[in-house]
Amino acid sequence: GSSPMIFGVHNTSPFKTKEELIDPARKNPGKVTCGVTRLGRENNINFELFKKVTGANIKIVPFKGTGEAIASLLGKHIDMMVLTYVGFLPYIKSGEARVLAITQSVPNVNIPTIADVGYPQVNIHMLLGFFVPAKIPKVVYEKLVPVFKKVVTNQDVSKKLENSGVLKQYKAPGELTTELRERWDIAAKLIEELGLKKK
Repeated sequence: GSSPMIFGVHNTSPFKTKEELIDPARKNPGKVTCGVTRLGRENNINFELFKKVTGANIKIVPFKGTGEAIASLLGKHIDMMVLTYVGFLPYIKSGEARVLAITQSVPNVNIPTIADVGYPQVNIHMLLGFFVPAKIPKVVYEKLVPVFKKVVTNQDVSKKLENSGVLKQYKAPGELTTELRERWDIAAKLIEELGLKKK
């Protein structure tokens, strides 16, 4: 499946839409802050891409993990955060956080996508899959693949995935491998274009 990326704020934030955040971020360079986890990953790249296409000068605040980042957002130490829908969902449900936009539409959920607010380029979401070592015996691999397909496409499992914020999109091993390679190439190109470097 996949987990879209959420651009979210504290529920008391003055920013109720993306536009309300972009304007002050342009006029006051570096004053608006955004937390991200996993530098170099989907949320970080989406944040940098968002800055590029909007011209918003937002200061990045990196965290070591989701818990630390969420605590900072709920404590109002940062203005915004980019995080997976899976990670953000409990705080949306509790009403502690508010969503400004999401990278991918979620069925039966009324959240505007980044494309809806005018920035379709910011659309990288996290792919979720099951992996095994490359040297796994063929006989074992051939038994595991149909079992995982049966489990993941089961209606009860699908409902649990949906409730946790995962968008179920079953793909066969070859399909997932192809998509991962394509996304790797897209991410590599973006990192080069944005001038991101490992420090």
